[in-house]
Amino acid sequence: MGTAIPCPQEPDTTPPKVVLPPITVSATRSTLPLSKTPHAVQLVDKTQISGAKPTWGLDEALSNVPGVFVANRYNFSLDQRITIRGAGLLRNNFGVRGIKIFLDGIPQTLPDGQGQLTNLDLGAADHIEVLRGSSSALFGNASGGVVSIWTDPTSPGRLDEAVRVVAGRAERNSGRAWSKWQTTTRFRAGTGSGFVNVSRLGYEGERDHSGADLRNLNTRFQVPVGSWTLSTLADVGDDPRADNPGALTLAELHANRDSAPAINLQRDAGKDVTQGQLGVTMRRSTADGGETAATVFGLTRSLKNPQTFAYIDLSRIAYGTRVTVTRPVRLGRLAHRLTAGLDVQRQADDRVNYNYVGATAQRDTSRQLDQLEHVTEIGPFVQSALELSPKVTVTGGLRYDWVRFTVQDRLTPFTVANPDDSGRRLMAALSGSLGVAVAASDAVTVYASVGSSFETPTTTELTNRPDTAGGFNPTLQPQHALNYEMGARGSLDGRMSWSAAVYQADVTDELISYGVPTSPQRRFFRNAGSARHRGVELGAEVALIPGVSV
Repeated sequence: MGTAIPCPQEPDTTPPKVVLPPITVSATRSTLPLSKTPHAVQLVDKTQISGAKPTWGLDEALSNVPGVFVANRYNFSLDQRITIRGAGLLRNNFGVRGIKIFLDGIPQTLPDGQGQLTNLDLGAADHIEVLRGSSSALFGNASGGVVSIWTDPTSPGRLDEAVRVVAGRAERNSGRAWSKWQTTTRFRAGTGSGFVNVSRLGYEGERDHSGADLRNLNTRFQVPVGSWTLSTLADVGDDPRADNPGALTLAELHANRDSAPAINLQRDAGKDVTQGQLGVTMRRSTADGGETAATVFGLTRSLKNPQTFAYIDLSRIAYGTRVTVTRPVRLGRLAHRLTAGLDVQRQADDRVNYNYVGATAQRDTSRQLDQLEHVTEIGPFVQSALELSPKVTVTGGLRYDWVRFTVQDRLTPFTVANPDDSGRRLMAALSGSLGVAVAASDAVTVYASVGSSFETPTTTELTNRPDTAGGFNPTLQPQHALNYEMGARGSLDGRMSWSAAVYQADVTDELISYGVPTSPQRRFFRNAGSARHRGVELGAEVALIPGVSV
């Protein structure tokens, strides 16, 4: 008989499996899992937002999201240009158009459809949810989609402090530098937790007259109150300096690409803005998967905006409420989720456009425009999700939007040459959506949807009249679109997530901008007869090792 000699076991060279975290989103205004959602939705985590990045703007965070284009012109007086599937591309010279933006559930988009990023410090963001495509049946006045930015109010300990400093120099002109510092204090207080975030960006751009000084204060606090959770938000954005270097002609570009037009230097074009926002949300989840959320919010904005054609002085107050209720309902043997809600927003702008004193940057007392503008938006909506089987979910939604614009002309005295241009515009629409999501396997979801969208001009677009009259442009109309989409998403071996989509949007009365020779630095707006947007989107993320993905 022989003796068995055990052989040493060969080492396992198989790389460890990396499991991608599950994706849950709230941008669909319901608590459906992503596998049952018939929309193109993507989550951007904190590493993708701020890992080894200066956190100047959303272009850093959204560069890998298919169908999303963010143009950072490094002109902090105009904000970034964000487009989703082409929405807003032909319009926005400043601010954001055609996209709903939220910060911790608080709208950063006004009822007239204009979005501002003044209160956003990207370095404080925890994750971003992006919904691409028609969103009017969910959120109203927008056609391109939703960008929902979320912070994390929790704290790992009773007191936690983090400091972040980044700096650099201009590529072509090393004498011009930038720096950003940020400090975040997280804390616990009783059963609640929150944070205080303070940041400042100092920027001297490569071009002449392109400097900026941007300061942000962001606070959050979250505490349980019985069966509810109370969340508070308080933000202040103060930008005392944001120069506008303006656009160059081709000849000026060839002569000196770092220069600024003489008229921008003469008028000291740019902006000085301070914006504050408060928000309170009460949220309650039930054991059966239902949820109730109610939010109230308010905003103030003070803007001094010397442009080449006028010195704009704007004071704004905006406020509103959002209420959403989701309940699971059994329809025989079928699971059904019903979501209903109401959005109400109101905006009041006190706008004065002053002339200049001669060829200087000094504001004159004479006025080009003096008016008080109000915008009210009311939008009730309902959304239904019916599970025909564990793998097939049909979702439908309806929303009615009522948007009223009023203007009170104060450029007195009124004469034949200067009539009273006070008036009002009412724009309303019923938007709907219908979609189906099929979980083809545990790792793959296929979906298709169709939906209509509705988008109004902003107050600025209505006010910018080529005839230089006051009041609102009586010929500018809202745009409407019918949107179609098919797509799929999934994961492979726990290491890769992927998505693919094809879409088409048939737009009627698309809002576009145009210029006139007599005002080359100013943009005006009109409706195009029709337009068609088509596209294919492909995206993938591969986890190489824990914490590293491409």
